[in-house]
Amino acid sequence: MKIGLVQFSPAFADVAATIRRLEQLEEEFAPADLVVLPELCNSGYNFASVEEARSTGEDARDGVFGQYLCALGERHNQYIVAGLNEWDDARGKLYNSAVLVGPQGYVGKYRKLHLFMK
Repeated sequence: MKIGLVQFSPAFADVAATIRRLEQLEEEFAPADLVVLPELCNSGYNFASVEEARSTGEDARDGVFGQYLCALGERHNQYIVAGLNEWDDARGKLYNSAVLVGPQGYVGKYRKLHLFMK
């Protein structure tokens, strides 16, 4: 098994720019069976407020970044773990989550129990 660890700086509060940055690195991690991306990969870090964090959160499965990860996993027949700023609309809560996707799409998520700014 080949594991790819990707260290890069997500574009703060700009998921489209973050995806473009990952697309530039894609050839380098494409041969991996499992790719591990940074914490809060979809939004960046160091929010000025809870409101700012909430505005950059998204659904783990159906958000823009989650859908990009699913497509990426399918395209390269690989599993991807990524930190995600997750907004759960049904609960009205924000989570610092890790999402796992694979060649067949979304697998699951883990939500951290102890968060900053709480």
